[in-house]
This record gives sequence, structure tokens and C-alpha cells, in this order.
Amino acid sequence: MNIGKAFGLQALHFAKYCAKRSACLCLTVGLLASCEKPEPLELIPPPERSDTLLSRALLNSTLQLDPHFVTNVAESALVRDLFVGLTAFDQYGNVIPAVARHSFSEDGKTWLFILDDNAVWSNGEIVSADDFVASWQRLLDPQSASPWANYLVDMHIDNAKEILTKEVPLFELGVRALSHNTLQIELEEPNFQLPVMLAHVALLPSYKGQKPENELISNGAYVLEGIEKQRVTLQARETHTAFQHVIYQRVGEKQSLQGFDLVENPPVDYPNEAFRLPRQCSYFYEFNFNDPVIGQKSVRQAIRSMLVTPEIGKGLGIPLHSILPKTMLEGQDHLPFTGSAESILAQTELDYTNLPPFTLTFGKDELQQLVANRFVRQLTQSDLFRIRLQAMDFAELEELHQQQNFQIMPREICAAYTDPLVFLAQFHSQSMDNHSGYGNEKVDSWLDELQSRPLTQEQRDERIMKIVQQINEDVAILPLFQYQRKIALNPSIIGIHKNNDSGVVYSKDLSRQTKDE
Repeated sequence: MNIGKAFGLQALHFAKYCAKRSACLCLTVGLLASCEKPEPLELIPPPERSDTLLSRALLNSTLQLDPHFVTNVAESALVRDLFVGLTAFDQYGNVIPAVARHSFSEDGKTWLFILDDNAVWSNGEIVSADDFVASWQRLLDPQSASPWANYLVDMHIDNAKEILTKEVPLFELGVRALSHNTLQIELEEPNFQLPVMLAHVALLPSYKGQKPENELISNGAYVLEGIEKQRVTLQARETHTAFQHVIYQRVGEKQSLQGFDLVENPPVDYPNEAFRLPRQCSYFYEFNFNDPVIGQKSVRQAIRSMLVTPEIGKGLGIPLHSILPKTMLEGQDHLPFTGSAESILAQTELDYTNLPPFTLTFGKDELQQLVANRFVRQLTQSDLFRIRLQAMDFAELEELHQQQNFQIMPREICAAYTDPLVFLAQFHSQSMDNHSGYGNEKVDSWLDELQSRPLTQEQRDERIMKIVQQINEDVAILPLFQYQRKIALNPSIIGIHKNNDSGVVYSKDLSRQTKDE
């Protein structure tokens, strides 16, 4: 197996380094709206509040009905209320079985999924394996031009890459319906984490694979009840659902947001209670191991010893002491003790009183400049360090990173599904995403096992922690903070767990707390 290829492809789409997605054509309540000249939004007041109605406001986002064209977390909420896939998320952000009740694989390459016979579309028809086959073929079809088409390639599904490049026909995709309730998935590489990856929003099925339109048929907790210019109204399929109706409303900067129950990405000065949910995104500084100064472990250790991570990430996210988001470590994220910078460098043959200046290269956006200034302020408290600041555009930054032409540079990894391997894969010495020159034979061996062996959860956790500890021991990076997702929540709304890092909040899991509760 080509480990470099396997880890490169797996990390390529799921772990986005400072990636910026945009879609110039978005299905906005059934109509194509160009992002070149967005129409000004009307100031439509929020609906009157009630115990059975939930109002969700999307600030500067679109109302997207097609899972294949969702481009951010805020847009995904609507389609996740309407559709449910083979797997889904619970209130804590864990991936759980959904339409697929059971899954089987002996080698990690051939998978069988047994679908729930009780899963039905809103028109009464059974959700079948053929629906998933047709939906994923539409996702991959070059004519569809979905921004998520590469997801099937990165999952290593047979022939996905060749279909995308038009080398083989669409029907040869390695996804087949063996019966109405049995779905077979064939992979090019072993992947024992496949069920976790299947919770991605792009893999939500549509009825017979058809493009969702205004008269769509759904299989989720809600059906489409009505569409207006800036609103979509949903109705619950089950009478026991607390919120029988949900209204999604697009709002602009001038819109009053006070009457909404849940607001995605509220402005900084929004007066209502802000609720911060962790995101599966780590922000860190990467060292270039090929650099004659930064490549020396003692120099990296000395730099780390000068930093107070909570101060650098203050107001930006959750402080980190390892590459993994804090929510994945369950209390095991501890700051390694290394001693003072002077004592560390004094144990080496370096002339530590006359270290050459090093360069911190970073982007011109506000966040990266703020972090860089805080980093420099802390490091220059010692006379040992002299730092040159190099700010540049995103494209220039990426080019230098690809060329390994840097000393210290900010990076971020954001996972599209919950798996520590997404964050660790780049540390394999043969990974396509390893541009730092870092390499450790033990880390390579543990990563190979995680990728190719059917390990128990206990065995996976053990190897993951060994990798994390080794990366910290080698001072491969400077972890800084975990991103958070900000929402504004009316105090009466309950059902959101504070450690849910999936980015998914289903309306069916929410309810309104009465005054007596």
C-alpha cells in the first residue's frame, strides 16, 4: 500500500489548511442566486415566538436545499433537518447509526451496510440502497459541479477519481445496491473509519438521487412546508417532536436579530447570550525542520518555553497544548514542562547569546496578524530571540509552504468528521501534506497501523496518544488554540451540549424550556 498516497488523499479534503471555500451559484430557496451581485435583503421581522415554533436566523448565509452545494456549517443545518444519511450525529457530536443500522467489513475495503426497513421518505416510500447510489453518483457527476465531489475520491471509493476525470462512466462507481436494504461500498484502500466519515453533509441522500427542488421529498425529521423569498418553513414528521415547525430566515447586517431563537454567526456586538461551541479545528505554528536553526530541537523547546498559550489565543478559541482539539483529548491535553529558555539552550553547543534572527511568516488577515503580534510580544520578553515579521497574501503564503521556504508559519487543520487521524496524518514522513520535513519512524509505524489494521477502540486510542506524545516530545509544532463556533441562543432553548464539536445542531433535538421548568 502506498502510505504516502493514502495519508495525502485522506488529509487533502478533510483537513483544510487555511482553506477558503466559495460557491458562486447557490440554490437559494429554489432559485439560483449569483454571489457576484447579491440582492439586498428585506428587513423581515422574526416570527412570533411559541412553544412549538423554532426560529433560526442565518446571517450572511444562503438557504441551501441541496446537500451537494452546502459550503458552511450554517447552511448545513437546513438540509440536515430535511435529510438523514447512513450515519448521523447525536447531541454530543458523536457519530451514530442512522439509516444504516449495521455495517460489516473484514478487510476495510469491502463494506456492507444494512439499511433500516422503517426508514421512509415523506411520500411513504422506503429509503433504499438505490437512493444512496443515485445520490452519490449525482454528487460525483462532473456535470453537477458540486464543490464536494472530491469527497468520494478522498474516501478512496473505487473509480471515484477516474469518474471525476471522465476516464470511466458514472455507473462504475464502487457503490452498489445488492438489495433494497443492502448497500455495498468498495474502497481502493483499507479504511476502518468509513462509518464515521459517512456522516458528512455531502453524503445525505435525496429521493432517487434527484436534485432537491421546491417540491422536495425528505427522509429527515422535517418536511418542507413552505418557501418565501428569505424564509423556509419546515414541519415535523412526528407529533412527539418538540418544535413542530421550524423557520429558517436569511438576515443581513441591518436586520434586528432580537426575536430569533438561534442566530448563526452573530455580530460581535450582539447583546443576547453568545453560545460558543468547539469546532474540530486546530490553529498552530509549524516549524521547518530543514532550517539549520529552527531544525534544532533545543531551539524549538526554548521557543515553546517562552509561550503562554492561553494568552495568545485569548478571545479566539480554546487554548491547546497538542495538535488535537481539546474535545478529542478528554482532559489529557497538558502543557509539557521544559524549563526556561536559557537553561534549555545552555545545555547545547549553540552560542545561545547570539542566536540569528528567525522569520515568522503569516497572512495579512486580522486574526493571523493578531496572533503574530501576541507571539512576538511574548517571545521578545527574552533578549535571546530576535524575530522578523513577514506578512503576505494567502496565495503567497501557501506557495512558500509548498516550497518549504519558511522558518515558522501558521497553519490550521479542520476536520470534516470526528477522527484524530485527520489531524495526525500530516506527521507521517511520506505524507503529501508534510511540508515541514518532520519525520519519526515510531510515528510512521503507529500511523501505518491506524490506517491499515482493524484495531479495537482501545488500541486506536493507545496509538493516537503515543503519536500525540511523540509529536509533543519532538516539538514538531506550537499548538495555539482550537476554533469555536459562535451562535446566539435564546435562554429558553435547551438541547445543545457545550462540548458538541461536530458543528451539527438538529432542530429535532431542541425544545423550549417553560417558566416552570
